[in-house]
Amino acid sequence: MLVAFQVWIYETFPSLEGIVVTRISRVHPRIVNWIANEQPSTAKLEGPDCFSNPKIMICDLEPLESEMAMPYIKGVQYNKPIQPTSSIESRRKTKRRT
Repeated sequence: MLVAFQVWIYETFPSLEGIVVTRISRVHPRIVNWIANEQPSTAKLEGPDCFSNPKIMICDLEPLESEMAMPYIKGVQYNKPIQPTSSIESRRKTKRRT
């Protein structure tokens, strides 16, 4: 479960790239896309370049076609959520996958 949470964080907060992790590819499964050389300190995560940054970019995590084709996803319906309009909306980006 911890690995799934890590992938969610990496994909949802792209500003962590280069600070906490490095993206090395864009394949499925998503966990193989990332490499971390060290465990980040709490001070680093709470610093101005990470989660204390009021302008941190937040991306919606959408399932890839290859993920939706997996047998364990059979029967799961994904409907893209409608995002509320707020001040956060201007910072929220939708990741485009190719």
